[in-house]
Amino acid sequence: MHGDPRPAGSAACVGALGLWLLCGCGSTVSLDATVPAATGSSTTSVSADAPTSTGDTGTTGIDASPDIPAEPPDLPPSTACPAECVVELSLVWAWEDEPLPDEPPDEPPDEPPDEPPDPDDSPDPDDPPERRLSAMLRTPDGSLVIADSRYGAPWLTRVDPDGELMWSVPFDLACNCEIVDMTLTPWGSLVVLGEGAFSGSITGLALFGATLGRDDVGVEWILWDVVYGGADRRGRVGSLIPLADGTIAVLVAESGLDVDVLEKDWFEVRYYVGGVQESLWLLDTQLAIEPPRRPRGTGLQGTELAWTLPGTAGTGDYVAWVTAWADVVVAIEPLPGPVDAIVAGPDATLVAVGVDRAEPAATVLHAAALPYAQSPAWTIADALGPSTGTPALVIDADGSSTVALRTISEDSGEPAVLLLRLGPDGSPEWSSTLPLAASDAEAPVALALADDGEDLVLAAIVDERLHVERREQGCRCD
Repeated sequence: MHGDPRPAGSAACVGALGLWLLCGCGSTVSLDATVPAATGSSTTSVSADAPTSTGDTGTTGIDASPDIPAEPPDLPPSTACPAECVVELSLVWAWEDEPLPDEPPDEPPDEPPDEPPDPDDSPDPDDPPERRLSAMLRTPDGSLVIADSRYGAPWLTRVDPDGELMWSVPFDLACNCEIVDMTLTPWGSLVVLGEGAFSGSITGLALFGATLGRDDVGVEWILWDVVYGGADRRGRVGSLIPLADGTIAVLVAESGLDVDVLEKDWFEVRYYVGGVQESLWLLDTQLAIEPPRRPRGTGLQGTELAWTLPGTAGTGDYVAWVTAWADVVVAIEPLPGPVDAIVAGPDATLVAVGVDRAEPAATVLHAAALPYAQSPAWTIADALGPSTGTPALVIDADGSSTVALRTISEDSGEPAVLLLRLGPDGSPEWSSTLPLAASDAEAPVALALADDGEDLVLAAIVDERLHVERREQGCRCD
């Protein structure tokens, strides 16, 4: 809620941000500074100490040449395969759930205690059955936990490292909410973040702590909060970030907090300890842009945070590094494109990816890597074919990044999943299109590293079924 910590925190953070922007740290950087707009071509910018590797032939994907046609160019051969070979992602196992029945269950799941009263929270039973993917994570024992929405209600499924179902259960957030994000704390507990629409312009925030068992999931604590918005611009819940001291940080964006004629977004970080809100800090206030997007962020070493702010129309987003609780802005850097996903890799290096859909017929994938509190070591912009939803991103122990996007196959015209792999220096290694007909959604595909740290696990809703599969990277030498 909006309590006493807000004014103090807001002043501290805004003062720190203003001081950082005005003090002598090189050229002044404005949160609305102009960044070169993305185009439909594919370009790669790499710092002097980050060499690139290219080749002459390979599979379809990214090209580092500055002048390319509108169609996606050819990738160089994978650095993991001989020059005469191409990467092949062999299917290790696949698991698929049963389709939903035509009617929702007669008996809804038991509701957890202390449910907030809201008579309008029940899903409409006349709505057609629909599944939407929410999130996926890997546990320390190598199993996968996948969150999806069924009949508008959240559900959790756990699959072991060999692709065998462990359990699949409803996870009632006691509100008309869907899961937005979930994470594991340093001590192994599961934390689930939900978002729902309440009366008027209020967005509900649901935060649940739970214990993962072999046969079920048990709720430890429950917390509800509100995120304010306007009639035409609702508040948004973003990333969920566990910190080393046991704190859970949640990024949110509120709207309509003042009476200014110009619509604004208020970006905040809320700190929760043991299911209790301890503090709320204002990170920044910006003029609202369309379309509204969720605030993204990730945790770094100790209690450091990295978070993103949207740029104004025609510019890229910004990445800022913040010391948690003190909310001191360490550095802030502009990017040439939007950020839909951000992950911390080795040595606290951030990799951010996003899709620019300003021109629907020529969407552009942007990717960048930023060492701690520094400008990007490399950036990539690549023209894509039709794609929908946000991209998924993982980084392995060597610093290589893999991006997954829902696309439309040029051969069949059916939905598919495009995988792109970038080396630690941003050099394209390989791409592959899998015949995985992921349904269209905000997050159409989820991606995780398997228990060996190398194989890829993908999840998607396919033909109203939850589908999970593991792929092993190999080489095909015809």
